[in-house]
Amino acid sequence: MLLLLTGAVAVHSEELSEQSDQYTDLQAPQPHYTNTETFLYRLDRFIQKILLNELDSSYLTFHENCWRLSFTNSETGNLTGLQAYDIINKGNVALNIHSRPSVDLGFDINYRGISLSFAWDPLHSYTQKFNFAFYGRTCGIEISHYTYANMSGDFQPVGNNPPIIFKGNDMEIKTTLINLFYAFNYKKYSPSASIRQGYRQLKPAGSFLVNAQYRGNSFVTVNENITEGLNYINEINLYQIALGAGYGYNYTPNRGKVMLHISAMPMIVVFNHAVFTWNDKIGDTPIQLSSVPKPRFPVYFTGTARASVAWEANKWVSLAAYGQFNNIRFRTKETQETENLRLNSWDWSVNILIGVRFGVKKERVKAVLEAHDEKARNGAKVFLPFLDK
Repeated sequence: MLLLLTGAVAVHSEELSEQSDQYTDLQAPQPHYTNTETFLYRLDRFIQKILLNELDSSYLTFHENCWRLSFTNSETGNLTGLQAYDIINKGNVALNIHSRPSVDLGFDINYRGISLSFAWDPLHSYTQKFNFAFYGRTCGIEISHYTYANMSGDFQPVGNNPPIIFKGNDMEIKTTLINLFYAFNYKKYSPSASIRQGYRQLKPAGSFLVNAQYRGNSFVTVNENITEGLNYINEINLYQIALGAGYGYNYTPNRGKVMLHISAMPMIVVFNHAVFTWNDKIGDTPIQLSSVPKPRFPVYFTGTARASVAWEANKWVSLAAYGQFNNIRFRTKETQETENLRLNSWDWSVNILIGVRFGVKKERVKAVLEAHDEKARNGAKVFLPFLDK
C-alpha cells in the first residue's frame, strides 16, 4: 500500500513539473523587476555601445549612472565698447557699457553628453540663459542664447561735454551662439568630459580642435541721449560666422575623480553682416529706418577660451565649475554715406554646478537578465517584455 501511494505522488509530481516547464515564459522571473527598468537598462547599454565605439577604453568611458541633474549658480557678463567717428553734425562719440552683477539660478539635465540647461535672475530678471549641447564621439554642437538687461555705463558726447551716466533698463543685449567642433584625437579626448562631464576621462589627454561658430548680437537702447548722439541709431544687429583651430587638454591625476580642463580657439570671422536701425519721422508720424553698412575689412580675428574643474565625490554626487569667454568685433567701411563705427564686445559665462547622478539600478536588472539567461540555457522559452537580448 505504501509503495502504491509513493508511486502515485511521484507521478503527480512529474505532471506538475511538466506543466511548470510549459508555462515558464508566463511566470514572473526572480528576483522581482519592472519592464521599464529592464527596457531603460537595455536602451542605455545600446546607446553606450554606439557612443563608445572606436574609443580607447583606457582613456574614455561613461559614468555608471547615466543621468545627472545639476543645480547651477552662474554669472554671465558683457563688456562692450562702441566708438563712432565723424558723425554728421556730431563729430566723435564713445559708448562704454558693461553688465551689472546678478545672481543667476538654474538647472542642468545631462544624459551621456546630451545636456539642456536654463538659468535666470530670480530677483531682478536681469539675465536669462539657455543652453543645449550634444557631444558625440568625434564632434559636437552647442547652442546658447543670453539676454542681458542689466547694462550700465557712460556715453561720451561730442567735445568736452561731461559724460552721460546711465544704468537700469536703458540698454539690452541679446547674444546667440552656435558652436560646431571636431576633435582629432577623439579616441582619447572628449570636450564633454570637462565641460558637461558626460564622458569620464581616465587618463590625461589633449587634442587639436577645429571649430565653426555662428554668432548673432543685438544691441538696443531706449536712452534718448545715446540715440541722439549716435545720429538716432537705437538698434545694432551683428551676424558673424567664424572658423578656427585650437587645442584642448584634459588633466586628471586619479582616473577622472578630479578633472582640469583648458582650451583656446583663435578664429577668423569670414562672414560679417550688420543692420543699423534708427527712428525718424514723416511729418508727425514716427517711423523706423535701417541700413546695411559694409564692413571695413573682409576678415576679423577673434577667439574663444574655456577652463573648467570638476570633482566626482562618488558615483552619485559631483561638483563642477567652468567658464567661457568670447569676443566679437566689427568696423564699418568709411564712406560719405555711412558713419565710421567701431564695436568691440566681450562676454563671459562662469558656472558652478552641484549635480546628483542617477540611473537604472544596474545590479537589479543585471540579476534579472542573468536569471533569464540561465533559464534559456536550460532550454526553457523566456519572454522578456519590449526587448530581445
